[in-house]
Amino acid sequence: GKIVPARGPTDFGWDPVFQPDGYDQTYAEMAKEEKNLISHRYKSLALVKSHFKEAGYVFQTDDDTI
Repeated sequence: GKIVPARGPTDFGWDPVFQPDGYDQTYAEMAKEEKNLISHRYKSLALVKSHFKEAGYVFQTDDDTI
């Protein structure tokens, strides 16, 4: 990604100034669902979840997207 002049809402950290590679929008301008699919936090959480699942842990959630 790259640092760009701030665009979009300024309510979450560096989202307004970070534009991921391959996108025309900053994280702040993206829909939450789109941002979550490519964010490092989402990817990290998904990886941790898969490791727990492989180890036999079961998590009950309302939303199984992570």
